[in-house]
Amino acid sequence: MTTSLSGANYEDKDLENLLGISFILGRKVLTPVFNEMSEFEKEYFQSNRSMEVITPDGPDTFEPTGTLNFYTAGFNKEGVEKVIDYVKKYLPKINLTLKNVRGPEQSGMYKSKVVRFDISNNANVGKSENVPELQMSNANARLIYKDVLGFDDFEEGYSIQALELYNRVKEVLEKHETQIDYLDKVSRLPSMDAGEGGALMFDSGLRGDDIAFRLYQIANLCKYGMKHGFTKVVIG
Repeated sequence: MTTSLSGANYEDKDLENLLGISFILGRKVLTPVFNEMSEFEKEYFQSNRSMEVITPDGPDTFEPTGTLNFYTAGFNKEGVEKVIDYVKKYLPKINLTLKNVRGPEQSGMYKSKVVRFDISNNANVGKSENVPELQMSNANARLIYKDVLGFDDFEEGYSIQALELYNRVKEVLEKHETQIDYLDKVSRLPSMDAGEGGALMFDSGLRGDDIAFRLYQIANLCKYGMKHGFTKVVIG
């Protein structure tokens, strides 16, 4: 689960690397194209699509420029042309220079044709504000928000005022700093369980100090939000 500030602009940070850009293109390009499909086309796409549709070429994943791959499986010819056209028109809007479009050609990774977009310049680098957010597993999020902070109604999609969350975190941290082993009492030990298909799943758990570290991160996120006018925190 991700703890973030409602209304804050996290998209600018995504524009600094191809992985984030691929997520944006999924929302701004693929979703509109999908919504324009007939019901038959949607069913065909879902049955025949590649695991990934628009994604960075391996070595370029966290680079500001490089190649984005568009795997065309599930699209008809008109759909492929529409995605290419939408990408060409959208990239300049987010300050990216498209050098070349290659393909379609057969992918070596998927049973799909692939179109490659070569991006030569990214004018977004260094311009985004580092808005804080916190990533936690579902189990860790439940431990922090429900067991440690006492939000009994916590569930995915939970929202709370930043000031209330900050005060709750501050109260717990004060106890942690004055009472020996306070957070160790609610810590979760490492474990290993059989997952789906019998695969072993390792859970590293959270020690008291690990819990405290995450609480400090949440407190800093809340302080940033209150300082910059983002008064609500969302966990989802």
